[in-house]
Amino acid sequence: MKKLFFVFFSVALLFFIGCDEKEVAKKPVKKPIKKVFVLKNFDNNKSITIRRNNTTFKADNGKVTVVDFFATWCAPCKVEAEHLNELYEKYGSDINIVLVSLEKKLSKQGLDKFKRDNKVKYNIVHNKDGFALSKAIGIVRSYPTMFLINKQGKIIEKYVGIVPIEMLEYDIEKTIGQQ
Repeated sequence: MKKLFFVFFSVALLFFIGCDEKEVAKKPVKKPIKKVFVLKNFDNNKSITIRRNNTTFKADNGKVTVVDFFATWCAPCKVEAEHLNELYEKYGSDINIVLVSLEKKLSKQGLDKFKRDNKVKYNIVHNKDGFALSKAIGIVRSYPTMFLINKQGKIIEKYVGIVPIEMLEYDIEKTIGQQ
């Protein structure tokens, strides 16, 4: 009887002093917030570096920046590339223009073909920092999605879908003129 009582008491004691869920549960690992996005092309040449400070995204060269998230198969992206070419020719010394491909399976040849077919004259990148920037800067659910960022790093406009060149030009001129 003593033996049975001892076994019962031991089992009951283990039941009440067993592991607490808090001790067993793993604490979630917090990923550090990415602060620097080095956007490079397939040749690993630096196109542009954007630094994040809370809600601002400032280009290292201090220029107004247009970041356009696109896909090579996207028809509106091809039209937008033409618009950006015109704006680059007109404002190239005052602004950064960078196309960021968000295609997971894209070859260097595919990107080169898009650049050649659309006569892209500005920066075009496809790297992991481009994907990270798309998550940090805002939700990109469709192509093209473009952001206009002023010299101080504040996002001035977010455009979803094709944007008339007149609207882009107006917004760029207004943003360049800000102090």
